[in-house]
Amino acid sequence: MGAALPEILSGYVRAALALLAIRPDLLRKGGWVDRFETQHSPRVVLRSTLIYGVVLSRSLLPERLASEEIRQGMLRSELERASLDPGITTHAKVLELESKALLRLCVPSFYLAAGTRNVAGEGGHNLAHDAASQTAAETSGIAWRGCAWTEWRRR
Repeated sequence: MGAALPEILSGYVRAALALLAIRPDLLRKGGWVDRFETQHSPRVVLRSTLIYGVVLSRSLLPERLASEEIRQGMLRSELERASLDPGITTHAKVLELESKALLRLCVPSFYLAAGTRNVAGEGGHNLAHDAASQTAAETSGIAWRGCAWTEWRRR
């Protein structure tokens, strides 16, 4: 493996240089980035899969399996405590969607709604639409604006 490392690295460098060479075309109106934003929904990672795994395994302890309500309450409180970005990860709908997925033993999935910067959850539920009932501070993270995706596009 060690002997192949320079070749692997040079492949990454060539790929990066090729992307930089066509960057203006990728970013122009109607270019590939616009196509991806309007036709494909980029995944948004709100928490690491490790956090979901730890919370899920704690929810499967025998004392928490007595009822769905006990397990759901535990999931919600564990997720609230594991919030790294309280602006979005403590949003009521996010916690609800995460809890429902974990109850089914699934990893929660969120993405950008096509053509927007709004975070959506399972079933296409647009979280920005739920923001009307919450304060501006609570909804500051609902429209995805600070991620590397946005920063990369500005450069």
